[in-house]
Amino acid sequence: MSLEIISHSREKKIPKFSLVYTWVEEPEAGFDFPCDENGELLLNEMSEEDMANYEKCEFGEWKWKVDYRGICDQSITITIPGIAQCYCGEAIQIIGPVNVCPTCGNSYNSIGEEL
Repeated sequence: MSLEIISHSREKKIPKFSLVYTWVEEPEAGFDFPCDENGELLLNEMSEEDMANYEKCEFGEWKWKVDYRGICDQSITITIPGIAQCYCGEAIQIIGPVNVCPTCGNSYNSIGEEL
């Protein structure tokens, strides 16, 4: 017998973008600053030091020592686990091959069948 599925697992994209600058003489190193998909800085996510470094890259003393590489998409996709209702009434996450109800201790496989 299988559990009642309340919600199926699903994928969710978490957007994250950065303005990237690398050192001219050491292109594996540099700076990235949080921005939106259009390259607008996310000032609320930047410290004072981040802002000072950005200004040095864009306008100041580092302008000629760094290359602007553009907007980098660093978005990730996560899986939100499915939820099923145990026979005891507890809602449990279906996240792996064995899922144990924290209330009654019953175990279920990844498709909600009791083990």
